[in-house]
Amino acid sequence: MKLNPVTSILCITLGMALGVGCACVTPPQDHSQAGAVTPEPTPEQTPEQASVATLEPTLAPTDAPTPVPEAVATPEGEWGSFTIESGNSLWMIAGQSDVLGDSMLWPILYKANRDEIADPDLIQPDQVLKYPTNPSDAQKAEAVREAEETPRYVPHTQPRRDLPIYQ
Repeated sequence: MKLNPVTSILCITLGMALGVGCACVTPPQDHSQAGAVTPEPTPEQTPEQASVATLEPTLAPTDAPTPVPEAVATPEGEWGSFTIESGNSLWMIAGQSDVLGDSMLWPILYKANRDEIADPDLIQPDQVLKYPTNPSDAQKAEAVREAEETPRYVPHTQPRRDLPIYQ
């Protein structure tokens, strides 16, 4: 196998940045494919020279350093916000396609806003809720489990402390 210099440099740089090892090899290129186009030689080239020149690309020297890939923000680190209006519920807000897209994920909204919400049933207009824009599959599964275990709504004015979400 032949090492690709550009890939090798990028792999080594990334490996050093992340502190991991890396195997950067590329398979040899087969340039003898049927139907390959051979360019017409220039007056100073023989047909063989023209063919070889197209098969071996040259890299132009550059003074610019090879760019190091920047760390990509994890989707879990991105947050959105939603301002509660009269008549809203966490169930309804979570179900909106521009929020979480599934009403059963309302526990994610609650957990992200525990400092603002004492009880998931007792939210107030003009509260601004934050929510993760891309919760993990594990967070989603846990939220669905908690939503399924939560008893039906019963009108109340004081926070309930016996809900599964508090455990």
